Amino acid sequence: MVIGGRAGSFLAEYQAGGLIIVLGLCGGDIAGYYSGSGMHGGKLLLRTNKLPAGLSRQVIAREAAPDDLKAYEGYIREFCEQFGFDYDKVMDHTFYEISASTQQPYKQLYTYN
Repeated sequence: MVIGGRAGSFLAEYQAGGLIIVLGLCGGDIAGYYSGSGMHGGKLLLRTNKLPAGLSRQVIAREAAPDDLKAYEGYIREFCEQFGFDYDKVMDHTFYEISASTQQPYKQLYTYN
């Protein structure tokens, strides 16, 4: 799924697989609070200079390198062609790749250890 604008709170909540790309082409915060809560699979790609406030501790977020972005190129290029955006301008930005932590992704939900 490619979102050209921005997303609200609980983006990718309990995401189990697949891919969500948020391009933030309308400005403002890329996503609301608690993004990635319960995420246990798939990838979330955010085009932003800063991660959303309240990003779940259950996820790993890292700045995407140019080689990482090659995996998403086709999706973003198709979006740009369909909606009339300049692909090179869209890609000339910082992206963050977010994925589930593989070590006890639901640890904060446990009632005891």
